[in-house]
Amino acid sequence: MVMDASRQIRALEIEVRALKSRLNAVMSGTTLIPSAIVGILGWASGGTGMSGSPLGVDLWQNQSGGVRTQGEVLIENGARTFTRTATQGDRLVIGVLDDASVAVGAEGRVRIMGYQSVVNVQGNVGAGNYLRTSTTIGRAEDAGATPGVRGIFGLALTAYGGGGAGQVAAFLFPEGGDVATDEATTFDDLLAAAFALTPTDLTIAAGAITVTRSHHRVDTQGAAATDDLDTINGGSSGRLLIIRPVSSARTVVIKHNTGNILTNGGLDISLDAAEDWAWLLYDAAATNWYAATGSPSVTARIYVPLGINLAGSVVSP
Repeated sequence: MVMDASRQIRALEIEVRALKSRLNAVMSGTTLIPSAIVGILGWASGGTGMSGSPLGVDLWQNQSGGVRTQGEVLIENGARTFTRTATQGDRLVIGVLDDASVAVGAEGRVRIMGYQSVVNVQGNVGAGNYLRTSTTIGRAEDAGATPGVRGIFGLALTAYGGGGAGQVAAFLFPEGGDVATDEATTFDDLLAAAFALTPTDLTIAAGAITVTRSHHRVDTQGAAATDDLDTINGGSSGRLLIIRPVSSARTVVIKHNTGNILTNGGLDISLDAAEDWAWLLYDAAATNWYAATGSPSVTARIYVPLGINLAGSVVSP
């Protein structure tokens, strides 16, 4: 038994050393070397090679009924399988194929997020405009410069002006939903609202505000130096909300259990800098908002799975 335990310990030591060696191969001091990750990941696919970074890429199986090529816009077709669509603004979009070619039934590398050098488009596209799926199968179209259009999944970095079929480079992100009308309340929609949709400003009145969308800046009543936010009206079941202060000179204090807000950890949240923010989830059954924050200067914190907090620090699970 002692010999078996000794062998197991030795085997673990070898594995740890091997892992350390592999990590050293992709690090320069404390800096990650993206180009070195290709070797350590060793992704195998049925495709014929991709042109971009492996970061933001995932393997999906081709169930579209034909060979697919780089630049085609794809939607999910079940468990890690993809096909194409001719539906404008399709919200099932998962990304763009980055492999040069992928046979039916084979796995291909799909760009989910980040820089994509080739995206097939239909019609003219302006640089800086958003992209959504078009009525031409497998191709995107110009969705305009206003964020919040249903089904947007990327931002064109180059322009195409030749009409008909063309290609652009783009930055891809998870499909944003119909955040312009604030109908959607998925986590992807919250992110789209937080980083794409321009917030509107609300002013506290007698400790309360009434929200109309998923992203607001909040000001104190009468421009007071500090003001308590006790109650948030306008909630619907499962609704997600991000709020920020209008000014670093005026502190908005989200009060725990004074009105209809319960904070993570039971502590008040003070938003006293323009970059501070809090996010909230509404429970219609309890008629309460549950609040947490990722701001570095506030008291409360939220910890999410894998031991990472929203302030950007890794913590013990």
